[in-house]
Amino acid sequence: MFADRQLVFNHRQSLAEQLRQESDAALSLHLAVVLLVHVYTQCMIHAPGRCVPQIIAFLKQYLPADHHNTLLRCQGIVRITFSSTVLTINQSITTLIQIDKLQRDRVK
Repeated sequence: MFADRQLVFNHRQSLAEQLRQESDAALSLHLAVVLLVHVYTQCMIHAPGRCVPQIIAFLKQYLPADHHNTLLRCQGIVRITFSSTVLTINQSITTLIQIDKLQRDRVK
């Protein structure tokens, strides 16, 4: 029983430390919601990032409305950032393909 409590405590401390050191918005949100599940339910979970919206919905029953709304705003920011990153990557790939095509045309 003591070993279980120690494991849970260590897991919580580890999550908190990772969150303090994290600079990536998506990973920070992920760590925050996993930590909040742990704080409110005393359960340790391991979930992929794609489950963060479902975890935030689950946390609604435990959090004050303003805290839940803050998580939702953070989730929106992460989505916008991710969409912008994907768009930038796609634009870069398109540009590289065009440059490659131009270079091949010059060689011919």
